[in-house]
Amino acid sequence: MIGKHVGYYFASKLFAAILNLVSMALFVRLAGHEIYGGYIVAMAWAAIAYSLSLQWLRFAFFASYRDETSGAQIATYLRVLAAGMIAFAILTGAGVALKLVSANTAVAVYVIVSGLAAYDAMHETARTRLMARTVAIGVITRSVLILVFGIAALTLHPSALTLALAFGAAHWGGALALVHSVSDVIRAPWSHDAARRLLRSGRPLIPAFAVDSFGLQFDRLQLARHAGLADVGPYGAVSDFIRQIMIVGSEAISGAYMALARADAVNGREEAARQLLGQAFRAYAMLTAFAIAFVMHFAGPLLTLVFGASIATAVQPILAIILATNTIMVFRAYYFAQILFMDNGSKLLLIANVCHAIVAAILSLTLIPVYGAAGAALSLMMGHLVALGCYAWAWRGRYVTDLPYKDAAIIALSAGAAYAAMQGLDALMGRGLPSHAIGVTLFLGIAFAIAWRFRILSINELAKPVLRYLAQRRERSAT
Repeated sequence: MIGKHVGYYFASKLFAAILNLVSMALFVRLAGHEIYGGYIVAMAWAAIAYSLSLQWLRFAFFASYRDETSGAQIATYLRVLAAGMIAFAILTGAGVALKLVSANTAVAVYVIVSGLAAYDAMHETARTRLMARTVAIGVITRSVLILVFGIAALTLHPSALTLALAFGAAHWGGALALVHSVSDVIRAPWSHDAARRLLRSGRPLIPAFAVDSFGLQFDRLQLARHAGLADVGPYGAVSDFIRQIMIVGSEAISGAYMALARADAVNGREEAARQLLGQAFRAYAMLTAFAIAFVMHFAGPLLTLVFGASIATAVQPILAIILATNTIMVFRAYYFAQILFMDNGSKLLLIANVCHAIVAAILSLTLIPVYGAAGAALSLMMGHLVALGCYAWAWRGRYVTDLPYKDAAIIALSAGAAYAAMQGLDALMGRGLPSHAIGVTLFLGIAFAIAWRFRILSINELAKPVLRYLAQRRERSAT
């Protein structure tokens, strides 16, 4: 089952990530630094609004889901979500009536928030029910629509507002592609018990997500205030680019391991859950270590190709901080934050997120006026680090002590060796196509060997058909 899930999740996430990176590169070039910076700020406000309103439902559903009552739970979840969308529409309308926000901004925020909520609901339902193929279809559809709608928006009427509307509309399209995941249960009756479990799991999540979103977006809002939208554009674009690289693997790992680990945990198969969690930790270690090695070595040509030389030069001094920030984010959000939903850890999530928001806000207010984008990057990194420390301390006697740290160290050292080898080739041969080609081949070889050694993402099982085919061809050639 893991091999099947990995195939669907990883292939779809990889394809979607490539499309998202293409979209990002095209949007930056079509919009320019100023408009793209405005789009990033608009998305920051929408993210905060989403966290204050509807985001908690997705995670509360995941935490309270039980196979034996799946139909009633899903139907109840979707009805609560629909009621939440109506309430949010009323609130945004009231904001316009009271002149707290412009009509254009209100429409953009509502389209984004409702689109995110609809897509997340369909995606989470399909993922929790282990419908990997349906998830893959939705993921790809959303990414295709982001690209198509975004290009159309910037071609017809280039502005931060139209680009934000395109993003929200694309999520609605992705949600429609995932409707199959609930088609068999959508008419199930309302369940008071499911609603109570949903609200019980979600109560601590509402403030937790609100403060977390504030902590995640405050650096961008402060940078826009002190340095202007033109500086937010490059910083936000490269940060999102690195984050996207990390997320594609993180979501594949989460979909392949964490959902299955949760199923084992809630059904009393504790040892099986621990083995899956250990394997997920190795996979995250490999993802982050090899991503850092690759990006650090190829940052110059890679960022120049994607965004242009001006952005590549602007972010080069803070690239290491951005990479460290996203590495910490992966373990915080895609490992420990997933574990807590197996262990009724909603209160811990709130504590960790509050600590993150406080640290990020204090450092943003202190560092950004002086250091600009470097201060923004450092503020976000320290916020993630403090939140990760909260998880490590809380679970020091259960999950943290049992993790395969030795294997993770071997993986990290191997990634460091790959980086050193590529740097050495450039020193000997000079930076150019031959050294890059040999370096990439060496890098991929080391990465494959490590993945095979530690059975990362079931690569051994996925490679068996290919190896069997090659062996059969050799046998036929010999005869």
